[in-house]
Amino acid sequence: MRLPTKIDHALAVINLYFALRPKYWMYEPIERFTHLGRELVWAPDCIFVHERKVYVCELQLTPMTGSKWARSKWAYYNTYFNAGHFKQAAFQGWSSKTILPQFLVITGQQPETVRNGFDINGRDLIVTKSF
Repeated sequence: MRLPTKIDHALAVINLYFALRPKYWMYEPIERFTHLGRELVWAPDCIFVHERKVYVCELQLTPMTGSKWARSKWAYYNTYFNAGHFKQAAFQGWSSKTILPQFLVITGQQPETVRNGFDINGRDLIVTKSF
């Protein structure tokens, strides 16, 4: 079996853009923040507006274990959002009110594996094979 490359991943994200054609879109934004004296980075695959809702999206083409989701993705997400760092994010410029986005993962993996470690106050994680 051929494993997806970074180019495959970029094309999948771009395909999502062309399928939705959102008014607002950010491709691989990088948000640096300091938490408890540590410099951290929050970097989703894309952020967009669809049907008046803001979505933070991860497209995962290759399988990851539940523990890897918890370590490599959700630890940064949880800190960034639960500690309020997201209030300074670039996407906040899309509205006059503070935006707490929806969270979306597009993947063929089992939802319970992907949700392992996701814990953002006030939000569930949407896991789907397509959007």
